[in-house]
Amino acid sequence: VDSKSYSFYTERTEKDSWSVGCLLLVLMIRILSAHIHQVNDFYLLSSVMAVICNTLRQATSLDKYSSRKLVELLIYLSRRFQILKNQLER
Repeated sequence: VDSKSYSFYTERTEKDSWSVGCLLLVLMIRILSAHIHQVNDFYLLSSVMAVICNTLRQATSLDKYSSRKLVELLIYLSRRFQILKNQLER
């Protein structure tokens, strides 16, 4: 089978390969982002942010995709956290 005939298929070079840690990080981010949009719980959001920050203290040499997804999730969580915090203060 010629791989050139499939537009969705791309060969990954050795520098593009993911480590197991990056794969687990991307899976965790996808699961969290899928479920966190439905939740309006202030304490759950703060706990999720704390778990992510504590887990990623040891993370080194992340690839571009997982780093970008992590930053996007943290930005979303911080915005959502501020919105819920303002609602609780009212």
